[in-house]
Amino acid sequence: EKVITLYNGVDLERFTPPRDNAARREIRASLDISDGAPLVAFVGNGFGRKGLRFLIEAWPKVGRGAHLLVVGADQKSRWYQREALRLGAGTRIHFAGARPDVAQIFHGVNAFALPSLFEPFGNVVMEAMASGLPVLSSAQSGASELLPESMQRFVVHDPTDSIEFAQKMNALLDADGELRAVARATAERYTWQSYADKLLAIVSAIASGREAQPKP
Repeated sequence: EKVITLYNGVDLERFTPPRDNAARREIRASLDISDGAPLVAFVGNGFGRKGLRFLIEAWPKVGRGAHLLVVGADQKSRWYQREALRLGAGTRIHFAGARPDVAQIFHGVNAFALPSLFEPFGNVVMEAMASGLPVLSSAQSGASELLPESMQRFVVHDPTDSIEFAQKMNALLDADGELRAVARATAERYTWQSYADKLLAIVSAIASGREAQPKP
């Protein structure tokens, strides 16, 4: 009963919804993806813990000709690329490596997915939402606790279950447009300034011997 959960913040100035379609066109042109095809981003290093294997296994079951853009680095990247080819999804899964322009990449995609097997929080989930992206997260990610009610149905309870994952990914892509404003509004509640204020309140309460319970 003395445990306090203080959620991380997100940089709302760096991660914003796109102002136009320039980044969308540029990213899709570089990958030779038509403008009408859904594009989902996965961002993270250490693909094993982030659940990329199971995302790749689910992708052949994801419809609408959707593409997956994998951003990040891993020593076994080639193995994941071969796995995508083996499953027949190699033409729809693109490995971009580590990139410094994640905020711009978010402007070029329809949605974000992070099926982590273990994730204390997952800052990138909130960064994607701040960019106006609907997200699919696993229940093992701390950030999933902050998803609005309209996105809770896209939380994957078993990220190793490719059928559950594909079903929820398809549903997310169908609901894409209606969730963008909700995603941004949710992220706006978790600024780093708010985080700092709550952290200082906790420190102040502890120093004065009071019960430290910051307001939500």
